[in-house]
Amino acid sequence: MVPAGWFLMDSNHFRLKGSRKEYKWCALMLWTPRGLFPVAIEFSPVPGDGETTIGQRLVARALATYGPGFLKVLIMDAGYLDGPWLRE
Repeated sequence: MVPAGWFLMDSNHFRLKGSRKEYKWCALMLWTPRGLFPVAIEFSPVPGDGETTIGQRLVARALATYGPGFLKVLIMDAGYLDGPWLRE
């Protein structure tokens, strides 16, 4: 059984067909017994908008929407590591 409040966050870069402009998406997904359920998604066309930047915006938006205590455990890759923000 998966404990309540466990989330996975990941992101990726993509380009639209025929375009050189790079976009980035980041998703916050709830971990459930039936698989991952997307709770919030953020898209960014900003060049150089990295995991930490887009991840911070996504988590801040989720906490503003759902309130403190919503995220019990957040699993993410090393691209999001940013000392003080991560501990907060």
